[in-house]
Amino acid sequence: GDSAPSLAEAGRTLRSLPPGDPHQRKVVADACQFLLSALDGARLSLEGLLRLFDLLDTHFTALCQRDKEASMATLKQSFQNLEVFSRRVYDFLLESQGKRLTGAEQLLPPCKRAMTKMVEFEEALLAQGLTDYVGATALRLYNLAYGFYTQQLYSEAAEVAAMFRGAEQPPNLFSRSSLPQDRVSRYFKLLVECHRKEGRLDLALESVGLWLMALADRSAEQVTEPIALWVCVKADAVKSGNEELQLRTLKDTLEPWGLEPRHLTELLTEELRAYKRLRTDTSQERFNVICDLLKLCEEGPGGTQHLRALQLLELAQLLCYRDLSRYAECSAMDCVEEAMSLLDSVSETPGNHHQLLDDRAHAFLWHYICAVETRMRASMEGGRSTGLVLDVVAELDDGATNDLDYEDKQQGALSVHDCIDFNLTAETHRNRGLDKALSLWKSLLSETAAPRLRSTEQTLHALHLTASLYGLMDKPFQVIESYGLTLRLLEAEESDPLSVAFALLHLGETLLLVDCLDQAEVCLDEAEMLLKGPDPGRGDQLLMKTTLSLLRSRLLCARHQVPAGLALLLDVLACPALQKPSKVWYLLKAKVQQLVACYLSLPPAALPLPLRRSLQEQGWSSPEAALTDSHKLLCGIVMLMCPGVLTFGKSSPELRCPGTAGDSLFQKWLVLTNLLTCSQSLVSLLTAVGSTQEAKMFCLESLRLTAKLQCVRPCAGFLVANAELELLRGDRVACDLDLQQVLMMLESTADFTSESGRTMGGRRIDPRKGRLAESWCGEGEGPADEPPSFLRVRPLSRVEVMASGQASPSAQASSPVLKPRPPGLPAPLRHPAGCSCPLCSDLALCSTCLRWGLIRGRLEEGGGGLAEEVRVRCRELGAAFACRLRERAAWVLGRPGGGGSSPGALGRPGGGVSSPETPPLLLMGPLRGIEARAYALSARMELEAGLEWLRGRGPGLWELEGSRAALLLAEA
Repeated sequence: GDSAPSLAEAGRTLRSLPPGDPHQRKVVADACQFLLSALDGARLSLEGLLRLFDLLDTHFTALCQRDKEASMATLKQSFQNLEVFSRRVYDFLLESQGKRLTGAEQLLPPCKRAMTKMVEFEEALLAQGLTDYVGATALRLYNLAYGFYTQQLYSEAAEVAAMFRGAEQPPNLFSRSSLPQDRVSRYFKLLVECHRKEGRLDLALESVGLWLMALADRSAEQVTEPIALWVCVKADAVKSGNEELQLRTLKDTLEPWGLEPRHLTELLTEELRAYKRLRTDTSQERFNVICDLLKLCEEGPGGTQHLRALQLLELAQLLCYRDLSRYAECSAMDCVEEAMSLLDSVSETPGNHHQLLDDRAHAFLWHYICAVETRMRASMEGGRSTGLVLDVVAELDDGATNDLDYEDKQQGALSVHDCIDFNLTAETHRNRGLDKALSLWKSLLSETAAPRLRSTEQTLHALHLTASLYGLMDKPFQVIESYGLTLRLLEAEESDPLSVAFALLHLGETLLLVDCLDQAEVCLDEAEMLLKGPDPGRGDQLLMKTTLSLLRSRLLCARHQVPAGLALLLDVLACPALQKPSKVWYLLKAKVQQLVACYLSLPPAALPLPLRRSLQEQGWSSPEAALTDSHKLLCGIVMLMCPGVLTFGKSSPELRCPGTAGDSLFQKWLVLTNLLTCSQSLVSLLTAVGSTQEAKMFCLESLRLTAKLQCVRPCAGFLVANAELELLRGDRVACDLDLQQVLMMLESTADFTSESGRTMGGRRIDPRKGRLAESWCGEGEGPADEPPSFLRVRPLSRVEVMASGQASPSAQASSPVLKPRPPGLPAPLRHPAGCSCPLCSDLALCSTCLRWGLIRGRLEEGGGGLAEEVRVRCRELGAAFACRLRERAAWVLGRPGGGGSSPGALGRPGGGVSSPETPPLLLMGPLRGIEARAYALSARMELEAGLEWLRGRGPGLWELEGSRAALLLAEA
């Protein structure tokens, strides 16, 4: 039954006794103690708990009156009674099993009084030398606070938990009762969560500061959890619009304790690392932490060059995408260059060797990224200025009512050739930083399997960035190396299986693009084994499994196993998650649509009508429709992630996800790479089906994008495609101009690397904390003090002239002698077989030059000899590149191939390849299509040889099948 009436009666009896009769009080007090012991294990109601505390309070008063002063036995007995009370309250609050108890907040006053008395009793017992009760009060307090928290009484829970705050400054929660070290984290986590739930974010941040100061040694393992919670509270402050809390750093909160700069630096570094783990925009928070760290570098002892260099690199990453001109009088490149100078001045020791190599690699990587972003921003601003000029000219030009050339004028309004102010020499010079970063990481991972890095997570992200940048430049060898280094580092650190599977899928996709089918299958098999484990709840396992099915379908299509591959593709199309409003899922959907176009472009012999109909029922009647949808989707993602980069394209209406400034750079470069790849396929397909005008539109749009990105290989490829379109339209002059532009881009040595920019002039970089402005990538007008330029002047530094020693002595005062035009054929068609020059050893450039040769042969009369040369080069280069790619992939996957030299740090221990090595064959992709077109171009002379060559090849995409049709037509 309910014990409340008995407890109330006992309390009244004890209070009603006269004060002068100690014997009577002793008898009643002992009876009350007997009653309390009888309650052990009994379930008490809310009223019973309130009456129990009244009885305990009166009972202690009676004992003190009996003994005149509290003896040790009295203190122990009273302390134990209060412990019984706290346990009964805790059991009462928890036994509801998630149900809200009515009136539970009434327990707060007695609980606070009970805890206050327990503190007093504990101090008295400690004063008498009894240490058995040390920390017991703090443990009971934690249980009571947790009980109130389970009842969603967050204010009451926080009030109980914060009872031990001392009066001294800085505050100390455990100044009167110590908590065991293993319970400190649980206690403070509860206190912080209570303040978060009640909306007192300032107290939550202060509690995190108390948590950090209560830790024993504040090691990296101990501070990770409180700082992660600090970052979550700051995110809540951003959502609530609390600017004062958003600007606060750990340095501000911990200032009353006067920590040493070394300890404070470690905490701020971990805070900065925690911000970077969030998938939201934390630029404001990171900037303020970086300012504090740079200030500590000045206040700390000597030898802080290394730390300052690291923080300057962090600042450069913000300056790339944020306008900080109000608070930092420097550019991103200024920060990187000072960081590189500081890193060069750091003395290398056995203890910092690995970290120094890694940090230098990061510096070179960000030097390259800052240069790329600066050039993109300058080209976007120049495009806006040119657009203003063209709008004014268009308003002044009345034009004819029925202008049949209107569409051509619109396409040629922005002259693509004027936008191309780069060449292969300039790109090689600018890529030195990226190449140096990759070389340093290869050297680092070749020295040891498990290097001592400052942040393995940050280095893995940097390697992914390196791979995506090389992918944008269409350099598959370096992409394979970057993912190989990523896999090696992941295995050395024993990372989670999903991270390894993520890298394997990207490596497998790259290998599929260059037709290393056996090695790609090994990657997919390993990824499939890793993805069979339980879902850790990160949300990306389903994405990777869907990506795996898509890549497996592409592999089966490449091996002419069309029914099995199509079944996998239909399963992917039926996945509901493909409709998620997320950028990563949109990117995957665009890839799915591109694979749909590949299947639909297969000839009827490879894709029978029933299978074709099952694919067309998904909504695409032709490969052109699927590729166009993919292009729209990718344009929409680019417009969300980098506004202003595209001046063309319509976003897909199904794109619903909002754009944020915290998007991953890795994702950004991947989307741009996929957009260029999709555009190449779309232009090629539209050219093959005769839609020249539409193909030219996509080609010119893509050329403008590559001009902004200053990517030589995609730009040269689109120029060659545009030359072919001009030839099909009958404009032989425009075709020749495009071909000459390609030669100038690849063979010219003009200086395009002199970039003017504001320098620091030796001044020290000293940013100030404050509110950031909008991001760089937002829409906006150009500078108001820069009028649009009507005339474009080519700097003299970009005009090729003869060296001074080559000019005649009599011509010293005359104008410089211009260099002769580049030779008539590109290097891969002039140089001997096995040449290792930059052009002949580059897969993308060789493919472009061979296509260039085909178009030059069609442009000139009697181009059969050039077509024959292209066929020979296709076979030679195809075999050489296939061997090199498969050898590189074999080293990445853990076994040598072809007997060639080892690529150094690329071997992964223990990852053998079970399938036999594929012999070097011609690449199935670009070079195979080029060879088929070369046969088609010389059909009259090489008809039988061409037909025989095609009979040995299976069905392929539109380029191969178009050449097959041309040869069969010639035979007929």
